[in-house]
Amino acid sequence: MPKQANDYTSFSFCNKNILAQHIGYSSHTLKAIRQRGEWIEGIHYVRENSRTIRYNLALCLNWLANKHNPDAHQKEIARYLASLEVQKT
Repeated sequence: MPKQANDYTSFSFCNKNILAQHIGYSSHTLKAIRQRGEWIEGIHYVRENSRTIRYNLALCLNWLANKHNPDAHQKEIARYLASLEVQKT
């Protein structure tokens, strides 16, 4: 069976430099967004250790595209969380 678009493989993580290039924000702005609580740890980003953060590229780009449509972004978060459940099975 072919992989579907909602498969977990459509969600990849990247470092701050890659995300900054894709999203058009500086790494300092990315940190400010995290600190303001606009991105959720474990969803939009994960901490690998005390110095390394990886960002969910698809969700961060979706957040930017849907800043004025939070319901659409919540649907994408739900799709991501569902993909994690698929991975467990």
